[in-house]
Amino acid sequence: MSDDWQSLCTGDLSIEEERVCIQFANGRHQWVNVETRVDGFLLTSFVVRGAVTRSMPDLPLHLWQRNRTTSLVGFRIDARDRVVGESHVPTVGLTPDEFNLYLRTIAEECDRLEWILTGRDIE
Repeated sequence: MSDDWQSLCTGDLSIEEERVCIQFANGRHQWVNVETRVDGFLLTSFVVRGAVTRSMPDLPLHLWQRNRTTSLVGFRIDARDRVVGESHVPTVGLTPDEFNLYLRTIAEECDRLEWILTGRDIE
């Protein structure tokens, strides 16, 4: 499989360097970063800034509970205290339909959590 992930993107996705913007019917949007790895792609998407994370002491437990029920996407707090979602996509046998499913799933789950935590559409 080529590491040319842009060729796997279908539909009305906006590609900007190493990231993709997913637009939702309700006007909201979510950016997904794509990093090429040896065995696949790592998709990541920003959810909330460190200030939000630090203001919610029970957030790590909430993320742990969410990770137990969410498929294809995991949430973590990074070194800058931001909440990010990530998904590992193996390239063996990867089709455009499957890649786009991963892209849209991480975008939807991160946007949903962003809304739950802030009530806003943040970039």
